[in-house]
Amino acid sequence: MAGVPLQGGASQISVRSLLKLQETFATGTLPLQFTINVEVKNPNATAAGMSKMEWTLYMDGNSLTNGVLVKSLSVAPNNGVGVLPVEVQLDLKKTLTGKNLDSMINLAKNVAGEGTKPTRLMMQVKPFIKVGGQELQYPGYVTVSHEFTSK
Repeated sequence: MAGVPLQGGASQISVRSLLKLQETFATGTLPLQFTINVEVKNPNATAAGMSKMEWTLYMDGNSLTNGVLVKSLSVAPNNGVGVLPVEVQLDLKKTLTGKNLDSMINLAKNVAGEGTKPTRLMMQVKPFIKVGGQELQYPGYVTVSHEFTSK
C-alpha cells in the first residue's frame, strides 16, 4: 500500500512506513497494489489456451476495480493446471466508501482471525483466444470466487 509492503501484518510496519502511509493519505490518495493468482484447470482432452482476459473484481458483491490482462496462457489437457497472476491496482481512498469500507474492515478482521462473517471475493472474467490470427472472445463471463473467514 503506497509502496509499503504489508505481508508481515501491522506489527511489522515501521514508524517511518506509517508516516509514509499517513503522508500519502493526506494527499488524497492511498494506492494499493496486489496480485491475485487465479488457478485455471482444464478438464478437456485437448490443451486449452487464452490470449487475453477482461476482468472485474468484486468484494461482497460490490465492484472494486477492473482491467484487462494481456497474457497468453496454455493449460495442458486432462485436468492440467495453470496459474494466472492478475496484477490489481486501486486507490483505496476512492474505492473504500460506504459498503466497500465495511467489507474491507470485515476482510481485515477475518485475516486477523477476529471476523464474525465471511468476506466474499469474486472475479468475473471474459477470456479471449486466438484462432487463425484472429482474437475471439468467450460469449459470456466466467465467475471465480473465494470466501475468507476468520478460521
